[in-house]
Amino acid sequence: MDNQKRGVFATRSPLRPNHIGLSIIEMKRIDGNRIVVGNIDILNETPLLDIKPYIAQFDAVNESTSGWLAASDKEIRTKRSDNRFG
Repeated sequence: MDNQKRGVFATRSPLRPNHIGLSIIEMKRIDGNRIVVGNIDILNETPLLDIKPYIAQFDAVNESTSGWLAASDKEIRTKRSDNRFG
């Protein structure tokens, strides 16, 4: 949002040398040189390459759709397992 040259890891751009996944996470605490996070959609032991602060104007997804789920909000909240998976 300015004209100053910046390194790729200093920006919020998803255009990086290698494609990476992006997630919005909850930072629970900092323990020394470790950051403990939660509510993240990655596999255990996946390295975090870059961390940026949450900025609602850029990061919020106010109007999203699932694309594959046709159920209404009410159906989703009241649906229970049909025991197919034990």
